[in-house]
Amino acid sequence: MDNSKNYFRIPTVPVKEEGFVNFAQEFVDRLMKTRKNAAARKAKTTVNSLMRFTDNKEISFVQFNSKLMEEYEGWMLNRGVSRNTSSFYMRSLRSIYKAAAEEGLTNSGDPFKNVYTGVSETIKRAVPLKFINRIGSLELDEMPSLDFARNIFMLSFYLRGISFVDMCFLQKKDLVSNILSYRRHKTGKLLQIKLEMPIRRLIAKLGESNTPFLLPLLTDGTEDTWRQYERVLRRVNRNLKIVGRMAGLDTTLTTYVARHSWASAAKSNHIPLETISEGLGHGSPGTTKIYLESLDTSVIDRANRKIIKLLSTYDHQRP
Repeated sequence: MDNSKNYFRIPTVPVKEEGFVNFAQEFVDRLMKTRKNAAARKAKTTVNSLMRFTDNKEISFVQFNSKLMEEYEGWMLNRGVSRNTSSFYMRSLRSIYKAAAEEGLTNSGDPFKNVYTGVSETIKRAVPLKFINRIGSLELDEMPSLDFARNIFMLSFYLRGISFVDMCFLQKKDLVSNILSYRRHKTGKLLQIKLEMPIRRLIAKLGESNTPFLLPLLTDGTEDTWRQYERVLRRVNRNLKIVGRMAGLDTTLTTYVARHSWASAAKSNHIPLETISEGLGHGSPGTTKIYLESLDTSVIDRANRKIIKLLSTYDHQRP
């Protein structure tokens, strides 16, 4: 039996008087208390976006309807937010709304029926190994900010495309006898990486952190570490954009490109799918297969080039 249309079941208890924003903030606090940090961060980011839309005004559950969600979606798209980002916020709000419905706070049905909550395929760009070498060879000693960003990018590549969030939260205790062990923030999967010499050199070049963190990216102060993470990510990506131009790339260089590039390089060098999956920390080889298929279109491009060459005579004969 398909229960997808009954995603928000109607509670049998009377609806209580409480606003959605207030409930959402309590929901974030609950996640934090149960150490579900990634989910809490996602929910908090979503609530902050919604509050910008409402000018920090509370929303009653009666007001929280499909019309409001359509207006919120339109507001985001008009501000240049991508369709996938808008969908991310909608799915997050849907999870919070479901929790409220389960507690008997609303019986308003499905406010998300007229907005997009899917995931559109995005273009994923991998940098060929010759450009990875070029990035690593850039003389940036006189430009410390660019040098730091470049070294972070290269370290991510060497660490099997480790995500930036996982790099930020690596701790010194995670490194034992030249083996780095950590759990992915996204999936909780445990990964272990042997530190080859280039990795050890890069970590040394980045400098030792005066905190429990392995890398000098986050401080150990009282400031929200997630806010620090977002600020550092923006700064590193801003500098990587410049580094990419210096290396002659025609695509924007970001921290996530390192992950794409490692996966693409492994595939190009005939590394088995199961091995690539383990290296990336994916939950299954099926996920990796989809991931890789979206990264590399070079085989298709080569086929197309051959077909176009077959038409070269025809093209030259045109007046």
